[in-house]
Parts: sequence; structure tokens; C-alpha cells
Amino acid sequence: LPMHHEKLFTRKTLADTLGVTPAEVDRLRRLSEMPQPFFIGRLPRWRPETINEWLAEKEKERIDEDSERTSVAAK
Repeated sequence: LPMHHEKLFTRKTLADTLGVTPAEVDRLRRLSEMPQPFFIGRLPRWRPETINEWLAEKEKERIDEDSERTSVAAK
């Protein structure tokens, strides 16, 4: 089976990608508001596709909330 060599997110690279501080990544993790990492030794790592799926779900939730608000306001 071919191995896919994808670049894993570290706490810092994930924070940079999301445009937040590493401390905010820690806060979101503690509150379970984002995907939990897996660990290589003691080092947390995230797969890019896991983060992309999470972001797509967050965006879908926002769009659903916006359309719900719009339909309520139209009544």
C-alpha cells in the first residue's frame, strides 16, 4: 500500500493556519470545540483533512444558522 506523506499540523502551524494564537488552539482543545489531536510521543498533531472537515462543518453550521435567521425574519 502506498503511504501518503502529508504534512501534519503542529500546535503552531495549526494556529497559523487558523489565524489564532497557539494559546487559542489550547483553549479550543480544552473546551473540545475542535478536533482532538493524536500524539506522536507527547507532541499533539492534527491531520490536515481532519481540520478541513471540521472547518467545512463549522461553515455549514454558520450558513444554516444564517438561513434560519433570514427565514424567521421574513415571517
